[in-house]
Amino acid sequence: MDCVTLSDSMMTDYSTLNKLIGIDSPSGFTHRACDYIVEVLTEMGYAPELTQKGAVRCALGGAPKLAIAAHVDTLPVLRIRWIGCACGRE
Repeated sequence: MDCVTLSDSMMTDYSTLNKLIGIDSPSGFTHRACDYIVEVLTEMGYAPELTQKGAVRCALGGAPKLAIAAHVDTLPVLRIRWIGCACGRE
């Protein structure tokens, strides 16, 4: 695969993203999310691989010149009570 081509439907269909976000993957337990990413990339015709550290690596083309890295672990949402700005402004 020499070139990455994204169809219009791929750019507007968020079902893959929604499914990935729905996978519980707290820090240290991201294997289910990584397995899903490998599955999606494989279905797209790529040859992803899992590294020894559990990350997904995948070349998008014959001689890639760009690397993209991203976290797949989920972080809890914290509720923070606003107590005002330290500089005296609100």
